[in-house]
Amino acid sequence: MPGTIIKTKYSDITNQPAPDALAHSEQAYSFASNRLFIGKTSGATVDPIIIGGKYYTDMMAQTRGVLTADSAILVDQYKWVDHLITGGLKLTTSNGAGQELTSVVTTIGASPANSELPTALAVKSYTDSVAAAQTLTSLADVIISSVANAQVLIYDSTAQQWLNQSLSGDLTISKTGVVTLANTGVTAQTYGSATAIPVLTIDSKGRITSASTASLATSLSIAGDTGTDSVALLTDTLTFVGGAGITSAVTNNTVTLDVDNTVARNTNTLNYFSATSSSELAQVISDETGTGKVVFSTSPTFTTEVVTDSLTFAVFNTNATTVQAFGAATDLALGATSGNTTVRNNLIVSGTLTVNGNTSTVNSTVTTLTDPVIMLAQDALAAGDSNDRGVKFNYGDGSQVQTGFFGMDMQTGRFVFKATGATATNPENFSTPWSDAQFGEIYGTGGTLGNVTVGVATDNKITTTSGTLVIDAANNTVQIDADAQITGTLAVTGAVTLTVPLAVSSGGTGLSSYTGKAVFVSNSAGTGVGFVTGTQGQFITFDATGTPVAGGTIDGGTF
Repeated sequence: MPGTIIKTKYSDITNQPAPDALAHSEQAYSFASNRLFIGKTSGATVDPIIIGGKYYTDMMAQTRGVLTADSAILVDQYKWVDHLITGGLKLTTSNGAGQELTSVVTTIGASPANSELPTALAVKSYTDSVAAAQTLTSLADVIISSVANAQVLIYDSTAQQWLNQSLSGDLTISKTGVVTLANTGVTAQTYGSATAIPVLTIDSKGRITSASTASLATSLSIAGDTGTDSVALLTDTLTFVGGAGITSAVTNNTVTLDVDNTVARNTNTLNYFSATSSSELAQVISDETGTGKVVFSTSPTFTTEVVTDSLTFAVFNTNATTVQAFGAATDLALGATSGNTTVRNNLIVSGTLTVNGNTSTVNSTVTTLTDPVIMLAQDALAAGDSNDRGVKFNYGDGSQVQTGFFGMDMQTGRFVFKATGATATNPENFSTPWSDAQFGEIYGTGGTLGNVTVGVATDNKITTTSGTLVIDAANNTVQIDADAQITGTLAVTGAVTLTVPLAVSSGGTGLSSYTGKAVFVSNSAGTGVGFVTGTQGQFITFDATGTPVAGGTIDGGTF
């Protein structure tokens, strides 16, 4: 299979390269010593450093987990090797100080050393011989005297000794380990019943030292406006019964007494006179409210007119903040045919507002309309007139009041703007010169905007006062029919298509196509481009003349 050949520097007879025979980081192999070297600069010379070779890989060619002579130690997948033979063993951290073991002993003598590692049998024999000679009294802090049954060892922290003591007080123990509590004198039985509760006395140790009972009350005495009785709490039920116009209810341990709808309450008392006529009601009400006003809890209905002979008549007092009036009226007339009708607060018209007059004056700071369209000249005739359509406005320029206009010019049918001198009246037909207009973006369709003519005389410029000028087209193509002169930097983010190849002198290749799967290089003069092809594994190298060619061998030479 074809491929690139890289030949390392080598020798069949020399065991290792001589100093300076290799460059820094250059590799070489000796088949005489089966070692791989790499050059390393050391002072003024480059020394050969051994980094591997067959000599060392042969040491690795053995069974893992089996110790082999003249070979490396390889453990198996469990980090295990069958045996190790060593003159010393030290267990410590990396570069740490630890005890080195130099021998394994089968007996522990009178003067053992830290470098000795005893066997398990040696440790057992030693502990058996030493432990057999020891008793509890052999311990320095255990004092046993006057031994008796059921004694225990108790530690005395003051004397720092273990002493044998007998248990006494409310708790005793036998030699068999049975614990006995002291008797308090209370008779063992059940205390308390349905008619009595237990009375207990408990000492500071939590023991019951006396027990008795106390009787409970089992009846409840009750009394009313007339009569008395008693209720047996364990067997009877106490029932609450209402009288005429009174109801009773028991819920969640609560008794509720209430009057029904046959009894007049302090609130809504007139509800109990729903069938009473006005004349009968007048006989019941001795006065109004004490203030000369009749107060209604709901909206009253008047079946006749509300009439007053007073020259001034307040229909609603100053406390009525929300008033609903004339709800069913389809035609409503307010005020006389002359004079002024004043609305002293905000006016909200839910229907259509029609103003029939010669002039509508709005003296407000801001006029807000929710209508998306404002209709001007609603009653225009088909025959037309000479009045322009739009908005005329006044403003001060610092020295005088100017009158401006923007809207549609009737003569041209175009949108126009006039900053000053818009004083035409009857007809309101404004004329040139028009003023400048400034827009963010302009979009247009139709024949009149199909071609845009820019410039007057020599003023043929399209510019911006700030930002970037963008020329775009719906089909992503902008066609320039004349020569284009660019004095600044041309930045292209999309693809560039040229009808002729870009010449070498202009930074191009002078070619319109390339040789497939090839590398192009310049000619010796640097005025043209050629191509170098190759096969798998080859690379670009230079021949004796310095010309790029395709090659396949990297030869490191010999030493």
